[in-house]
Amino acid sequence: MQLDRPLALTQGDPAGIGPHISLAAWLNRKTSGLSPFIYLGDPAVLSARARLIGLDVPIREVHPSEALSVFSEVLPVHPVEAGAELAAGEPHVATAQA
Repeated sequence: MQLDRPLALTQGDPAGIGPHISLAAWLNRKTSGLSPFIYLGDPAVLSARARLIGLDVPIREVHPSEALSVFSEVLPVHPVEAGAELAAGEPHVATAQA
């Protein structure tokens, strides 16, 4: 099925498992036949998580209208700031809005 727009994948709690799942999903996009998506979340959190777990994932901030055209080469991100410095596995009340 050909999509005319990407799926929107939200980060959930930025200190939670969402960034891990999003990175793994993008890395396995070809073998799993995953539909293109755009990650709605903090690109700094996503990059930090990739480094933490040793994944090499190219991440690019994009407007949602660009996500389909770049998905095969980079993980497209529409930025939503986490709201505070955080560490994986350590939820913080200041990140609730993100």
